[in-house]
Amino acid sequence: MAHSIFDKRTWDFFWRFWDDSIQRIPGLKREALEAMGKAVLQEVRNQIPRRGVNDPQGRVASWQEMRMGSKGGYVVVSPSPDETVQVTRSGEKTTSRDVTRYLERGHGIPTPSGRSRRYVPRIASRRTYVPGRMFYSWAKQDAGKIALEEAHRAMDQLTDIFADYLAED
Repeated sequence: MAHSIFDKRTWDFFWRFWDDSIQRIPGLKREALEAMGKAVLQEVRNQIPRRGVNDPQGRVASWQEMRMGSKGGYVVVSPSPDETVQVTRSGEKTTSRDVTRYLERGHGIPTPSGRSRRYVPRIASRRTYVPGRMFYSWAKQDAGKIALEEAHRAMDQLTDIFADYLAED
């Protein structure tokens, strides 16, 4: 009957490495998601002036922010709901989220009531709807490509971890 010799040190080394690797994976995932979110946020901010939004001060772009899920499982790029914006001369206010939605999807224009013959509408085109600029939609097209690039980067880091293990063995 053949006897085999089993080196327990190698086995222990493997399990220590495995435990360390498993501990690193959530951190790698969080780093990858954060990098994806930052890249998509930058793409949204770049799309705002490209799509024709008149934002010379960068105010609309500054409202856009990235938030990460509490357990690090997802990333969201959306307008900040905290800032209040004055939208009329009389002092009416709304949130930055609403203004971003109006710019993204478009909004209606109040039509003249027809009661006053002297009233001349400010909008000479007689349109009743302002078309949206769709900067989120355009950024969404590149978001998948950005996410794949960051996922590849995270996988490269994971392969480096395994390559380091194999080099030590």
